[in-house]
Amino acid sequence: MTSSDVISNLAESLHPLEKKVLAHFKVDVPLSEQGILNADPTLQPSQLSMALGWLQAKEILAISEETKE
Repeated sequence: MTSSDVISNLAESLHPLEKKVLAHFKVDVPLSEQGILNADPTLQPSQLSMALGWLQAKEILAISEETKE
């Protein structure tokens, strides 16, 4: 199985909320939860939280820094 196949299989296995959230990420561009919510008014905070948790559990993304506002 090639790396392209692995990526394709992973993409197909993602929940629609995970795909929706991942669409907001760019390489080396910092992103906040509020930034995602501002960019996508159809996304509820609880949905974002769930999707981020799932993506972290699957090791698709990692939090590099946390701040409280």
